[in-house]
Amino acid sequence: MKILVHPHLMEVGGSQLNAIELADAVRRRGHEVVLYAPPGELVEEVHRRGLELILAPSTRRMTPSPASAARLVDLVRSRRFDVVHSYEWSATLDTMYGPGWMAGTPVVSTVLSMVVPKYIPASVPVVVGTNELYEAESKWRPEVYLMEPPIDVAANTPGIAPFVEHDGRTQTVRERWGIPSDETLIVLVGRLAQGLKLGGVLEAIRAMALLDERHRAHLLVVGDGPDREAVQALVDEVNASAPRRLVTLAGLMMDPRPAYDAADVVLGMGGSILRAMSFGKPVIVQGEAGFWSTLDAGTVETFRWQGWFGLGDGTDGAPELARLLDELIAHPADMARNGELGRRVVLDHYDIERAADELEQIYRRVAGRSHPMRERIRGSASMTMFLARIEAGRVVRGAKRRVRAIPLVDRFAPAPKPPTRVGPSWS
Repeated sequence: MKILVHPHLMEVGGSQLNAIELADAVRRRGHEVVLYAPPGELVEEVHRRGLELILAPSTRRMTPSPASAARLVDLVRSRRFDVVHSYEWSATLDTMYGPGWMAGTPVVSTVLSMVVPKYIPASVPVVVGTNELYEAESKWRPEVYLMEPPIDVAANTPGIAPFVEHDGRTQTVRERWGIPSDETLIVLVGRLAQGLKLGGVLEAIRAMALLDERHRAHLLVVGDGPDREAVQALVDEVNASAPRRLVTLAGLMMDPRPAYDAADVVLGMGGSILRAMSFGKPVIVQGEAGFWSTLDAGTVETFRWQGWFGLGDGTDGAPELARLLDELIAHPADMARNGELGRRVVLDHYDIERAADELEQIYRRVAGRSHPMRERIRGSASMTMFLARIEAGRVVRGAKRRVRAIPLVDRFAPAPKPPTRVGPSWS
């Protein structure tokens, strides 16, 4: 089969990494797989794996984008792809508006966020990442598949990547960032951006000032993003108020495996926490609105059901995280037991080779189909009207902004009278 994979972004993130890793695994099964994605940090990883990448435009005026949809149609027709696999809602809308409805090409959509938007057409086979979402979407979508976020367990295993390169030297993570060997190393890997993990990152930094000093812990934050300055400011504030350095902001690591491997405890959510579990590390799962919860025998089935995420009560999560860390660090046997549990869960349920086999079967199932002409006409017409409404709204909002820019006294001033004729009269 010839498969076009369309991630919505190429910034470092779980959905994008899954798209790349699964594309590589499917290609190893003998299929032609090409990625179509905008520029970003993960382009280097695509090239490292030897995958073909066609760059999409980096900017867009709206979603779905008629220009992006048209380019996808040209690409699918010229390369004769059998299936287009889009990741997340924006790429899915472009793909349906383009190849799906204009060319009739079969489309598969993966949505790894915690909600599947209702405006993703029901006719699109959707792959979700949690049992809870699978049950909810199956009630009204005719074709839903469960594929829990896959992990390359061979590439994410204890001892496989213990060193980092810096200034021509090979160092351990502790050597690279000057973290003493007697300090418990807590690692958090994530993008520093509002709307993603930023709230939890800030809570984790504040929690370090609340920990029992007898535990001598150190937090290493691995990641970058538009809010890095705000994160660094809080790191500096926490460190300045403590008798020793408590937090280090490492920045982006294109290969964060050395950080996972060096960690004593890992904080995070989704694919990041699953990678830590693959390394056999005890983990505390992060969510939103102050949620933090330790993975252990009592919580594992909850996370298997709802995903590696949670929703708190809206209070500050820093005190609760500090309590969980104190409790975990004080009991080394529990740390070891929880780490072994996490590794076993990943091996049993999240192995990428099993996921690639399942995805190959999904591709085979949908490849011979074509969206019916009636659906294509109705869907493309509906989407065109939707885009026209968006554009009309944009024009109206622009006009209102221009009116508001006119001083109020000038808006209602009478129109100027025409100048009085002073030339000769012809009457």
